[in-house]
Amino acid sequence: MATTFHVLYLGTIAPLDPIEGNINAENAGAIVGTTFGSVGDPLYDHIHTFSPGSTSYTGGMLSDAYDVDNNVINEQFRIDGGVNQTMDASVVYNATITYIDGSTAAISAVVFQDTAGRFYLAPEVTYNADQVALEAQPIRSITFNSVSVSETLLTASRYDADFKEVIDGTAGNDSMSPGYTDADGDVIDGADGINDYIDAGAGNDSVNAGLGNDIVHGGTGNDTIIGGSGNDTLYGDDGLDTFRFLDGWGADTVYGGTSTGEGNDDSLDFSSVTAGGISVTFTDAEDGTATQGANSVTFDNIERIFGTGLADTINAGADASGVELYGQGGNDSITGGSGDDILSGGTGNDTLYAGAGVDTIYGDDGADQIHAGDGADSVLAGSGNDTVWGDAGNDALNGEIGADTIYGGDGNDTINGGLDNDLLQGEAGDDTFLFWDYTSGWGTDTVVGGETGETGGDTLDFSDLTAVDPLTVTYSGNGAGTATDGTNTVAFTEIENLVLGDGADFVDAGASAEAAEIDAMGGDDHVEGTLADDT
Repeated sequence: MATTFHVLYLGTIAPLDPIEGNINAENAGAIVGTTFGSVGDPLYDHIHTFSPGSTSYTGGMLSDAYDVDNNVINEQFRIDGGVNQTMDASVVYNATITYIDGSTAAISAVVFQDTAGRFYLAPEVTYNADQVALEAQPIRSITFNSVSVSETLLTASRYDADFKEVIDGTAGNDSMSPGYTDADGDVIDGADGINDYIDAGAGNDSVNAGLGNDIVHGGTGNDTIIGGSGNDTLYGDDGLDTFRFLDGWGADTVYGGTSTGEGNDDSLDFSSVTAGGISVTFTDAEDGTATQGANSVTFDNIERIFGTGLADTINAGADASGVELYGQGGNDSITGGSGDDILSGGTGNDTLYAGAGVDTIYGDDGADQIHAGDGADSVLAGSGNDTVWGDAGNDALNGEIGADTIYGGDGNDTINGGLDNDLLQGEAGDDTFLFWDYTSGWGTDTVVGGETGETGGDTLDFSDLTAVDPLTVTYSGNGAGTATDGTNTVAFTEIENLVLGDGADFVDAGASAEAAEIDAMGGDDHVEGTLADDT
């Protein structure tokens, strides 16, 4: 407890205690039903410091209370270190406080008045439920509903309340961090306390709330918000907002803003966390939790997650709206939901499960395991020796760099092994295997078309090859053989269709007893058909 503490100035009113000689505030009922503070003149702009006056309060009726009989010896106090003011009345009301966001709380309010009519709201004597309510948010106004106690003295030693003030940004692009001072003199992590309420306002703002249990509103614009240490509550409001986290961030709550599925892509960014990998679990569309050691985030309306440089586990299986999940560095495990997701493993040997929906999956660097899931998915496996499962749907699967193994799964898939020596298996459906005119070639690949669920059959497609890359294709059996441009080779089986390039290609399909459809494309080609009826 302290004899110097914060109070709220409510205004100047007629005396509550017009008759001296007792401790009864005879006129206490005069303000019942009255509201002090408003949207235009909120109480959180009137936080002041109360301290004892030049004479002691200890010689009055009580040794730890201010008298109310206008005795200047026992009743003087100061506001913000100013001149002596004399206590005149103290009353307890049943009251309702209204916060900055319009929500309310019922409290037992202790007020006092000086002999000039100046009227103040005091903190509680102890940290009780009423004090919790007084410190929960910036207080816009207070309404006095009824008189609770009209005969009382103001106890001099009280809890030093941390009344929330609002640290305001401007209409422009603000950079707000500890030490930032707004136009009203309110300071982030200032001398008046570290539990700040920050309203960045319009513009693309950068906010670092620093120490304490802070409340931050990004306002309109594309904001970047760091809660800092402490248990913070962060609101993105309108715009494409990013919430960044540092080591030891505490237990935070994040509201991205805008309703689920409206495309306002708000992000959680853990890329600066170095103490350990994160674990993220979506519990509903765009909602969930993230943890790392003793730190946690409960989030709402978040569409994008950026992991750490370490091994992260990100599971959006409960999300149906479509999210973006980026593993960054480390050996990550990432699971998408049933919406149209974007998954990116980043560096490291990652395991990616796309789930249902039309997904886009990037393996990036490392030897990745990629499961495309249901839906017409697009996979870019990146560098490294990757393994890709297309699963169900008509997928586009690209191994890119590395000795990759790709399984098309069900559906009519388009498969491109990319560079290096790949194993490509179409499995069920009419699959197409693409070979592009890479500078360093496609390598030595093996293709198994698959024979299940076919209508038009599987296709080798060399149409990207130019005239300087003449192709030689030699069948060794039914739907099987090799194709080479002199540097790169494909050994294939279970292939029904062939699309040549623009060079002077040579095809000998005479060893196959099954019909083949061969599209010669451009160039002076030589084609010898199969033993069956070819097209």
